[in-house]
Amino acid sequence: NLKAIAVQGNGSIKVGRPESLLKWSDKFRQSLDANEAVYGFKRRGTLGAVEMYQHIGSHFWRNGQGNMFRGGEITSDNWVKRFHRYSEVCSSDCFIACDAK
Repeated sequence: NLKAIAVQGNGSIKVGRPESLLKWSDKFRQSLDANEAVYGFKRRGTLGAVEMYQHIGSHFWRNGQGNMFRGGEITSDNWVKRFHRYSEVCSSDCFIACDAK
């Protein structure tokens, strides 16, 4: 089974069956939207799991290299949003696409 394709350059890639790809993409998007497990990520992106990352001792920045907020002040993603710089714009490569506006 093909797992990934790595492409370098500035040319385009021709999709063999674009209608099938769009149909699959729509179905995948709907399955993500219906999945309650991704609610936190859809609400605040990776900040939706800040408590879990703090608990295990590794956050999502710097490739998860054992970084944490100092002290035990982390209580929720709302705390992070209030006291730290935060963007309401989702990453261009994010497949969840936060609902944050």
